[in-house]
Amino acid sequence: MSKRQLFIFSISLVLPITLLALKPEGKLKVANIFAPVLLYPVKTITGYLQFLDITNQRIEDLERKIEILKLKNTKLGENLQLQRDDLEVTSFQLVKSQIIGRDPSNINGFLAINKGSRHGLNVDQAVICSDGLVGRIKYTGDNESLVETVENNAFSVSALDARTNVHGMVKRFKKLQFEYIRINDEIFINDTVVTSGMSDIFPSGIVIGYVRDIEMKSDLFFKCIYLEPAARVNRLYYVYVITNNPDDRKMNQP
Repeated sequence: MSKRQLFIFSISLVLPITLLALKPEGKLKVANIFAPVLLYPVKTITGYLQFLDITNQRIEDLERKIEILKLKNTKLGENLQLQRDDLEVTSFQLVKSQIIGRDPSNINGFLAINKGSRHGLNVDQAVICSDGLVGRIKYTGDNESLVETVENNAFSVSALDARTNVHGMVKRFKKLQFEYIRINDEIFINDTVVTSGMSDIFPSGIVIGYVRDIEMKSDLFFKCIYLEPAARVNRLYYVYVITNNPDDRKMNQP
């Protein structure tokens, strides 16, 4: 046994015996002397955990601001040649949610997220990511929700071409289609299609997808427009739920 180990052993042996021999007043004095030393690790760990909690909150706030900035800088702003303030993306109230599950039979059609009614989420709220529209809330529990995405065949949303302002309806049937576009309407490859705002669910100006193919059908009135979704649902880890609709506020203004 080394001298250091022998010293520690002696102290650990003598200290309890000494404490037993002391009167209550003496024990209290010894406790006051050693308490700061013994409690130092506890205080250090507690302070570190509080620091981590504050840091994580700041990180989430920064991530939310980054998502808003990304939304401001989407191709929508470039195509419409709008000023940043005109997009009013900052009026969105966003709840960040982590994807915790996918439907095995429709892996990109539905997503389970880790936020629910306790966090202010309700059915039919819009769900987005920095690239654009993801879908809408289909079901909410206390601490989880189910999101129907643009990849689900039943999904539909009122939309418009950001360049020409031509209105139509985006629906999913095997592929994402921009429907009810007349033959003489001006739609080009790579045009950006966004939400029109003609809905209680989806605010206006959220990117849905980009025109990738145009087919002239036998239909005498309409042509078929195929879109590439802006949001890559199969690569998402986090999404943001919009808990307010800024368009409602605009409509209520005198």
